[in-house]
Amino acid sequence: MRHLINLANISSSTRLVGTVASKKMEKTGVLLVPRYHWNTKYGVMIRKHKKIFYHDETNETDVGDIIQIMHNGQKISKNKSFVYDNMIVKNVVASGLKQQALDAEQAQKLLLQIEQQLLTENPVKVKINQERSSSE
Repeated sequence: MRHLINLANISSSTRLVGTVASKKMEKTGVLLVPRYHWNTKYGVMIRKHKKIFYHDETNETDVGDIIQIMHNGQKISKNKSFVYDNMIVKNVVASGLKQQALDAEQAQKLLLQIEQQLLTENPVKVKINQERSSSE
């Protein structure tokens, strides 16, 4: 199988752009670099990608970010020879989802508090309403 990006022929000034796929390791990330080619038999555009490990000294990147990496000129470790260069697009969706999850937890706690207050204030009315909703 042909490699999508031949790492042996990359010069020290080569820069690649892709999406961060994983940040589970310290100071190391996995970048998906896409490549598109036209299939002449079926007449469709095919997207393939290559996973490249890169070094991120400050742990600035997160999953979903679109970043640029550059070739270091020498190997940093067994799998890493690229270094994080700069951020192109910060993934705001992931941070927004984290915030929504926190908001949902807070809302759920608030609903529990309201239900407890209702039970202490009018236990008879709440029980009647619960029986009506369960019988329907």
